[in-house]
Amino acid sequence: MRRLDAVEPPEVVVESALEELSEGTCKELLQANHFGRIAVNGSEGPEIFPVNYWYEDDRIAIRTSPGTKLAAAAQNVVGFEIDHVDDEARSGWSVLVVGNAYEVTNSIDTISVAVQGAPIDSWAPGPKTSLVRIEPRSISGRVLRSGRS
Repeated sequence: MRRLDAVEPPEVVVESALEELSEGTCKELLQANHFGRIAVNGSEGPEIFPVNYWYEDDRIAIRTSPGTKLAAAAQNVVGFEIDHVDDEARSGWSVLVVGNAYEVTNSIDTISVAVQGAPIDSWAPGPKTSLVRIEPRSISGRVLRSGRS
């Protein structure tokens, strides 16, 4: 016969919630983080690359080496995403930016010159001699709050 005090309580499950984040909250998350992913239309379809970035004044900047990322991003519409996942809590958030990307390494307009001084700490090895600026068209985000307790 089992003792009642030795019985594990059942896991309580309530409905999970998926909520839209305000644009202001999305911008705060972009400002507070520095690792994301850029999605470009490559030669064989969509390609996604992890990047370190800088966000300020509604602009995103990434440093990169010449190659696929730069060639596919420059003068095109790109997607840019940041997120956080808590596996244990089964919750997380994501922010998606859709915007126009410009290669501004040697540009001399006021906006590009301001971005050229962005303090981007690249984790990937090798020189990152090119700079891409993303001008957002839209910024949206969602948060998933777990129903587990």
